[in-house]
Amino acid sequence: MTRYLILLSCIYSSVAFAQQQISNSSFENWENRGAKMEPVGWNSLTSADMCTFCSFGVSQRVFKDKVEFRSGTCGIRIESTSAIGGIIVNGTVTTGRVTAPSILPSKGYNRMVLGKEEFRLTFTDQPDSLVFWAKYSITDGSDSALVSFLLHDEFEMTDPPRPEKEQQAMAVARKTFQTNSKWQRVSVPFKYVDAAKPNSLYLLATFSASYQAGKGNANATLWVDDVQLVYNRLAQNATTVTFSSAGN
Repeated sequence: MTRYLILLSCIYSSVAFAQQQISNSSFENWENRGAKMEPVGWNSLTSADMCTFCSFGVSQRVFKDKVEFRSGTCGIRIESTSAIGGIIVNGTVTTGRVTAPSILPSKGYNRMVLGKEEFRLTFTDQPDSLVFWAKYSITDGSDSALVSFLLHDEFEMTDPPRPEKEQQAMAVARKTFQTNSKWQRVSVPFKYVDAAKPNSLYLLATFSASYQAGKGNANATLWVDDVQLVYNRLAQNATTVTFSSAGN
């Protein structure tokens, strides 16, 4: 019986650690060079789908940072800046595609693209929460950083959802936050719309230096590192089995 329980414990523990994580979640790997540089598996303004006029003057908002990071050799730095007329252009990184259909930044959104592998993240698990390390430069009421992770079915999810489309995520982990200009561990629970639904098919993940498109502070800077998805329910099952085996 003891051997059986120990073996069962190992199986549960292996499954717990095998739950799906996001590739390049610590932003160690980057592709392209110069102003088009982006973390592998993530996308920013330089690979955006933009209107004709929007494409003029596009500049890099996402950077590989070898000074400010939590582990490994680097992290990601995301910057919001001002455009002509003082309009705020949010620094954003996403597993989908940044989309700007209008010259007004407030009309922008991120979109999962079914037909292009580089702008979609296949995902079939159901995490309980999202945790990551972040440092944010703003400490007053002028802006906040944003994190938004949406689990959804097979359709082109947008974030924020477009009013002309009926879109409902299966689960949402979303939060605006500040860190008092220090590195902090941030935890955000996933809220499931219907627990009886099957697993999601895709994950649209976004980190932004400003809380809303077209609004915020032009000096907002967000650093992110060590993103992890947590599966508490399975981990608890593994712990219980391990305890039982040790007691025999």
